[in-house]
Amino acid sequence: MAGGFLAVAALPAFLLWSVFRPLPWDANTLRVRFESVHYRAAALVFTYEVENRAWRSLRLAPDQTEIRLVPADDQAPTGYPSFPPLLLEGHATQKVELRIDLPAEPLGAALAPQAPDGPYGRSAVFPDALIGDALRDLGGFELVNPVKRVRLVFPRGW
Repeated sequence: MAGGFLAVAALPAFLLWSVFRPLPWDANTLRVRFESVHYRAAALVFTYEVENRAWRSLRLAPDQTEIRLVPADDQAPTGYPSFPPLLLEGHATQKVELRIDLPAEPLGAALAPQAPDGPYGRSAVFPDALIGDALRDLGGFELVNPVKRVRLVFPRGW
């Protein structure tokens, strides 16, 4: 009798579990779309729209989540990526800004166009050259949090 009851109760329990179980954090759950990029205070700021299609929220803190620069082709991107703490509410869409602080003296600076030497010494590399190099070499971003099993890809869209 008990075995029959378990067999009958197993089907509704399985159906409820398949409907209410937490979905994995993947490209189907979190949709990312590039919106814009702009230069602000020696950094490039990339704006993305992130849609959380799951019913639960996701919190990503910079001290627990690694941000990686994805190279375009075989070029290694230069710069120092960062992001603010993110709270992606369930069934909501929000703007997310990722930032790359550009190096003060980029690799290959001798080949980049430079302003002429002034009375106060050597001038910095033109910002246009830094921005162009950074955008050309960058294929996007990845946020990785192994504890929450999250790998969120922010694609190139510029």
